[in-house]
Amino acid sequence: MMNIFFFICAISSGLAFATENVPALLWSPERPMMNFPDVSSVDSFTATDFYGQYLEPLMQKGKENAVVFLQDKLSVDDFTNYADVYSIDSNGGAFKNVKGFMEDHYSLEIPQVSTPQQAVEKLKENFEGDVHMLGTPSEIESLKLGGGKRFLLIIDLHPVIGSGDEEKAINKNDVAIGEITKHLQEKGIKYSALFTGKSAAKSAVISDPSVDSNLHSNRHLLATDVDDINEKCRFGNLSDTVYVFMCGFKVCVKDEKDQSKCAIELRANATEDFADSSVNRNSSGVVVIKFDDLKDDDGNKYTAAVAFEVALIQDRWFMERTYLNLTQTSGGGKNSTNIENATLINYNLDTVIPRPYSFHCTRMRLFVETVKDKTHKKYAGTVVTLEGFQFQMFDINKRGFFHAQDCVGFFTRGIWMGIFPGLLLLAILIYGTMMVLNLSVMDKFDDPKGKTISVNVGE
Repeated sequence: MMNIFFFICAISSGLAFATENVPALLWSPERPMMNFPDVSSVDSFTATDFYGQYLEPLMQKGKENAVVFLQDKLSVDDFTNYADVYSIDSNGGAFKNVKGFMEDHYSLEIPQVSTPQQAVEKLKENFEGDVHMLGTPSEIESLKLGGGKRFLLIIDLHPVIGSGDEEKAINKNDVAIGEITKHLQEKGIKYSALFTGKSAAKSAVISDPSVDSNLHSNRHLLATDVDDINEKCRFGNLSDTVYVFMCGFKVCVKDEKDQSKCAIELRANATEDFADSSVNRNSSGVVVIKFDDLKDDDGNKYTAAVAFEVALIQDRWFMERTYLNLTQTSGGGKNSTNIENATLINYNLDTVIPRPYSFHCTRMRLFVETVKDKTHKKYAGTVVTLEGFQFQMFDINKRGFFHAQDCVGFFTRGIWMGIFPGLLLLAILIYGTMMVLNLSVMDKFDDPKGKTISVNVGE
């Protein structure tokens, strides 16, 4: 009897998927698998959508049995590290059986599924048939399966977290999956299967700024201790609509007469309410970084705010405009400094971000634009620096960031230093080749079969 095998592999993405979003890999030997719509890398599925569009029609309403393999932690990093993905002749490494299932059946990948364990619970509640919860894979031997009655197996695989050797633990689970599928095939049982992780990683979800907030900042050789970084950094979760993370804030107002130094220098660490003025309008919004009562070296007080106007267009969002407001609230008199709606620019930054992604910059420098807007010409050279800055406004799930697009430009100075000399040498080569091709030679020669050419030379 031919076994109809359908396998779903839901994998979480580690730190990049801080909200426990998981990709799902589906495959089946049956042609109905081909009827599933194509899924792009930016499509995100909630647990409800995942159950309604995939688990329910394939497991709940289907005629076959269902098997669910649950692992405590699973991520794309696990596949990168332990699946031997860089080898052309790889057999799957620690995921040998999973790789075999993908290659032997029709397959479909769903990049993002939010908390698939909730979908499993819903499947358990609505499944029409017997439900068996197994604490270990070996317990399947004691079950009397088959006989024409449908069943759902939910199997807790060996824990990976705290195992000491993750690769060995994952390989052990892969072997267990292979043994269970072989056991069912030997009995001639038709079934569909789901393989997923309960979470991306224990450290992936950041619900409090004091919990591993250093994940959002890069570590440098001259960096301060981690505890010092955690004290400076804050994570702003504005009712699950705007996520902002930042460590430090600095404004350097240049002296109009002397651009080599800061006439006013203001510094601040992120506070609990530094991003509370941010607003999300579904397809647009404003991220506002604001600090009150900042003091300069002379004791004068200022209020500083940097705003990022963002807009969503189809599969990407971008920063329409960034501007600075700086108001002196005490001291200064007639010479008080007030900057209103000054546009901030940095042409090295890529401000167009794929829709599900967040934006991250370890050290973001923005300059007051004075060419197009001459209103703030006297503040030319003024720079705002945001340290450990990251924010996301669209496609937010729970309490964390999605993949981050970093602020490093596509072309760095080093790349241009290599391109320009290369182009120069190529131009010299082309010019030299053209010169050689245009050399002319004498085209008058004696014909040995013809009359000899004679030239009379007078004495």
